[in-house]
Amino acid sequence: MKRRVNIFLVSLITIIILLPSSFIFKEPKDRTFFAGIVLTVLVYVLIYSFGGLAKLIIYSIYGIICATLLIVLPQYQIAITLLASLLFVLNPLAEFENYLSKRISDEEIVPINVDLYGSRAPYMAYRKEMKNYYHLPQTRKLYTKKPYYKLRQVIILILTAIGVFVLINQLGEMAITFENFKLSSFFSSLYGLFVIVTSILVLYKKGFTSLFRILVILIYPPIIYVFLIYIPVDSTKYILSGVALILGIATGVYEFIKLRARVIFEHYHYYDQDKQREVFANALFEPFVYNENYQISVVYQIAIALPQFQKKLQQVLIYANAKKFFITAYTYDKKFIKLYCEFHNEDKLKVHKFLDFLEAQFNDQIQMVIREDKYKTLYEKDFFHQPNYIIARALYLADILDELEIRSKVIISFVVYFNTNEDLHAFSLKYNYKYLRKISYDGHMTVQVDLQVPNTSYIIETKIQEFLLDLLIYNGHYVRINLYY
Repeated sequence: MKRRVNIFLVSLITIIILLPSSFIFKEPKDRTFFAGIVLTVLVYVLIYSFGGLAKLIIYSIYGIICATLLIVLPQYQIAITLLASLLFVLNPLAEFENYLSKRISDEEIVPINVDLYGSRAPYMAYRKEMKNYYHLPQTRKLYTKKPYYKLRQVIILILTAIGVFVLINQLGEMAITFENFKLSSFFSSLYGLFVIVTSILVLYKKGFTSLFRILVILIYPPIIYVFLIYIPVDSTKYILSGVALILGIATGVYEFIKLRARVIFEHYHYYDQDKQREVFANALFEPFVYNENYQISVVYQIAIALPQFQKKLQQVLIYANAKKFFITAYTYDKKFIKLYCEFHNEDKLKVHKFLDFLEAQFNDQIQMVIREDKYKTLYEKDFFHQPNYIIARALYLADILDELEIRSKVIISFVVYFNTNEDLHAFSLKYNYKYLRKISYDGHMTVQVDLQVPNTSYIIETKIQEFLLDLLIYNGHYVRINLYY
């Protein structure tokens, strides 16, 4: 993996440096040849880096076939380009690719994953998950509206075919019209490919709304290019180009600000009878509970009613997102809001800056308690291992399946552990389990128990309560719960 990352980075830097140097060639044919080589290398470096060795071999075969046909039969360029586009999109050698994948090491197949965030990677992963949930209404349409799903798939397929066609056609033009090839045409095609690839990725991951937002920004460079090339009057062309540039920058800044403001707080909502408080626990935080880099646990106590706090919650979330710390939960006991946060180990100053921000937002002095939660025992005690939290999580996941119109039976999956073989054996007389060897250690025997139940809130809640009671009886320890269909 590291070798592939190095190859990708070195190749990319080399290409970026070499591409502008094509201007040193005086002869158009030399520029064409150089640009064609650079573009071809760039394409195959990307295929190898993000697709792996097996895909590189398959796509190299397609490339050799296409190049051979274009050289032998240049008069049929359009037909050959269409044929090559179908080869790349439909991938008729997919079975051979699977065969190669099984015989090549995983390091040469798995797409590269460059860690750009270091110790702050947990929050960046959380931010990505938050964006996914923000776009959940678009994702829901894929499950509930088949025409929408088919439309997205067809458009992605069409864009892919267009992108491949433009790429191959450009290479064909460079090979055939060697003398008259224009470098400006090359860069125009390169930008077009960038727009197409970006559109495919955005449409695939987020949907049409996000696609329209990104296209609004990407349309400005072509507009500026048209003004500069096709308007004969210098003063007019420069004024219009300047206006377009300013509008493009303003649009980009506006969309960036809106992007940072797209935050949500997906929560498990329940009432904690022991502490007499209403709880809103962050549903998206659970996968990051045990990370080692965010151990500063802070509780801010605000004397405010729940409705007034929730009016300001969006601004609080935007601030936390900008400063990259977790808001793990908030509670209300009819008198105080308690806001639970976890900060990066190096961000002690942010703890006090956030206090200043809250006091400015709510016009009141706010108390705070700072603790180091190295082993996450505080979060476990307050929320994570509370029966009401566990039930609320299961019901929340069941509601998501219901919103996606998945109303079949669901599987409640528990991960638990036992300290003695005797307790595990007694437990096994009532429940079937799967032993999880990889996460069992030093006398901790970790198992997974799957219970299939109808997707009905009452039945799910009853089943979980029954299981947790049995777990207590057999001296078992809860780890986590999940829900599948």
